[in-house]
Amino acid sequence: MMNQDVIYRALRNEATPEELEQVEQWYAENPEEFQRCVDEAHLQIDMMELYGEQMRPTNWIVSHWKSIARITLQAAAVLAIGLFVGGYIGRERTYEQFSGQINTLQVPYGQRLGLTLPDGTDVQLNSGSVIEYPSVFSRDVRRIRLSGEAVFDVTHDEDHPFVVETFASDIRVLGTRFNVVADEKRGRFSTALFEGKVRITNKLDPAQKEIVLNPRDVANLASGRIFVEPITDPEILCWTEGLVCIAGLPFDELMEKFEQAFDVEIRLEINTLPDIRNVSGKIRVNDGIDKALRILQYTADFSYRKDPETNVVTIY
Repeated sequence: MMNQDVIYRALRNEATPEELEQVEQWYAENPEEFQRCVDEAHLQIDMMELYGEQMRPTNWIVSHWKSIARITLQAAAVLAIGLFVGGYIGRERTYEQFSGQINTLQVPYGQRLGLTLPDGTDVQLNSGSVIEYPSVFSRDVRRIRLSGEAVFDVTHDEDHPFVVETFASDIRVLGTRFNVVADEKRGRFSTALFEGKVRITNKLDPAQKEIVLNPRDVANLASGRIFVEPITDPEILCWTEGLVCIAGLPFDELMEKFEQAFDVEIRLEINTLPDIRNVSGKIRVNDGIDKALRILQYTADFSYRKDPETNVVTIY
């Protein structure tokens, strides 16, 4: 059997011409054994190289091990043929395969999810949110895409800016904590900054100059423009604690928020929507939709019925 050190050096492109000749001979004489050993060696090297250079060992590695191993073995097969039979192929090919592998995660209605990205950045996703991120970030920028709402606690890396793409804006940071709402269907976008500094570009109005947020600033989209003002809502992150803030929303928008938080369908069969402009407070999601609506009935004139089989709530 081929010496394991020779395999490692060949995969790292550090083998001598004599060692490469040994490997080629081994491949010709025993291709099955060759492939098995290369797969194993290549998997170990890729994990050390990719995670050692760019990623801290987090729970993400454990939870994604099976998919990573599958991708890496595919990369090993490609690399083995090119390196040992056709000549030189560097590690860049494997790196590109990882960075081009996009993961899509959608949070079901009624749930929230915490996620650690490949660089160690922590993300809390609100219900109904969708995030797209690569298995390994590229060498120049850490780029993800978001639809919905999320809080980011970005790992600082001055040489690799972190960019959140949304339908309305690209948010560029180095290391910071901020909340993003990106609801393309309703044309809602906002970014609230708590720590650090972020730069925001307006993709809907490219003529608008880049905006820089400082801590306790919030950027909101209105009529295609992004405006900055101080954060005045102390409950802006209450959703991370499983709470729904009912202040400042018209009745129909609050019902949409209830649909998302409680995973129900709400049908409005009422002639005049209740005026809840003066209503404030928070409702705990774990208490359920019935309690939420009963609490709201103290200040708003409406009735409702719920079909337990279809999970449809009708407001009348």
